[in-house]
Amino acid sequence: MSDILAKVKADEEKNGRFWQQFKLLWSGLFVLATAVATIVGWQNEGQSSNQQLLALTLRRNPKNN
Repeated sequence: MSDILAKVKADEEKNGRFWQQFKLLWSGLFVLATAVATIVGWQNEGQSSNQQLLALTLRRNPKNN
């Protein structure tokens, strides 16, 4: 009986570590995605509306440049 309890306890510890690492991985990915989105937003925010319109126009009509 004590062998079974020891095995159950070891399995709980192993699974606990797995879920802890899994949560840490997803947290890290979320932070990274948020940072990238923030940087992209700041770059677009730094441009004036005329610059944004010009960039959009040049993307659509590259021959007019």
